[in-house]
Amino acid sequence: MIYAIITRFGIKKLIIFITLLTVVISGGVTILTLYFVTGEVFLIGLILSIIVPAILAPPQLYLYFHNIIKQREAEEELKKVYEQLEIEYKTASAQREELKRLNTFMEELVAERTQKLEEALKEKETLLSEIHHRVKNNLQIVISLMQLRKKRMTNLNEKQILTDIETKIMAMAMVHEQLYSEKRISEINIRLFLDKLINNILLSYSIKNNPVRIIQDIDPFYLELNHSIPLCIIITEIITNSLKYAFPDNRKGIITLSIKETPDDIITVLIKDNGVGCKQTDNSSLGMRIINTLVEQLDGTMEMETNKGVSYLISIPGKNKKVYS
Repeated sequence: MIYAIITRFGIKKLIIFITLLTVVISGGVTILTLYFVTGEVFLIGLILSIIVPAILAPPQLYLYFHNIIKQREAEEELKKVYEQLEIEYKTASAQREELKRLNTFMEELVAERTQKLEEALKEKETLLSEIHHRVKNNLQIVISLMQLRKKRMTNLNEKQILTDIETKIMAMAMVHEQLYSEKRISEINIRLFLDKLINNILLSYSIKNNPVRIIQDIDPFYLELNHSIPLCIIITEIITNSLKYAFPDNRKGIITLSIKETPDDIITVLIKDNGVGCKQTDNSSLGMRIINTLVEQLDGTMEMETNKGVSYLISIPGKNKKVYS
């Protein structure tokens, strides 16, 4: 109310009016007091009762009105700040609700996409598994046809050629068989696989009870398909060569297969026998050309020694393997 009066009349007018009113009241009270007490009116008392209020009242009134105005301005400013905060709070609340809605939408979208990806991955795995199964079956059919053909053949050299081809196809078929049976789609347990592969090689050459022993020392790891098939064909080719040529006249012997991992992530494959050895390496033979080509395909190197039997030391990068316990 006081602020409204100040706003309507102004500080200066109010100070003058209240000062005059104070002087009049003060003077009147002084005159009446002196008259009733002393019976006389002293001029000096009257003057003081007028001058003192006239001097002291304006500054006090100014400070009083000024403080009221400042307080009101502060209240108005605070009100504006509060209104602005309220607007910002409502805006923030609306944004928060929008973010919550978007977050819910994104979670639903991610869940939906994840489910679709999982379904697509499962479908892909099923398809790849079926492909491995079909490839294995088709290769097995080829092997069966070759075996039927061998039974009708009388030429031993031709039969040997078919047996050599059969072992290579068998190695590829066994890779796909393990990929299908273990449901790993693209990598094989190399230790488990080679154990089965070597047994099948011995059966293929009808030398299961042969005095030649094959000793295996293989580190545990999985090898991806693009490395496992070439490596298994290399091992098959070298072992079959040793079985055919290293131990003539059914003599006893040992073939050692060692696959190790070096600290710098290199897989080293050592295959050696203690057979009769050979005087020189015939790199022009089909078997050696196959071995050299596949070693190059694996970005590897190979060293061959022919003293006291034959040994092959093959080194390939281990980037496509996964160690298991």
